[in-house]
Amino acid sequence: MKGEPLSTLSKQLPEWEVVDEHHLRRAYAFPDFAKALAFVNRVGEVAEAEMRRTFNLGIGMVVCVPPEAVATALKTLTASGETAYLLGNVAAGDGPPRVEWRDG
Repeated sequence: MKGEPLSTLSKQLPEWEVVDEHHLRRAYAFPDFAKALAFVNRVGEVAEAEMRRTFNLGIGMVVCVPPEAVATALKTLTASGETAYLLGNVAAGDGPPRVEWRDG
């Protein structure tokens, strides 16, 4: 983002400064290290959640099949030269749709 769009955005974010007409920068001050660390953790969680929502994080193509077709789908994809993994399942729930990420 450059030029007028960046200028317009910077007017909406007065605490940020435009650097080299290329990106925005903001300085933060904290009363102690614990509060600074808490801030970094909170921002990191938001950034990771947004990345997971926006990008596939290297998963690639996802194929959803009914449970009874999993073995055939894995076999067919592997025979076609694809590397296939069982990633999870789709389940009914109460409330808005969501994805749960579990490491390991």
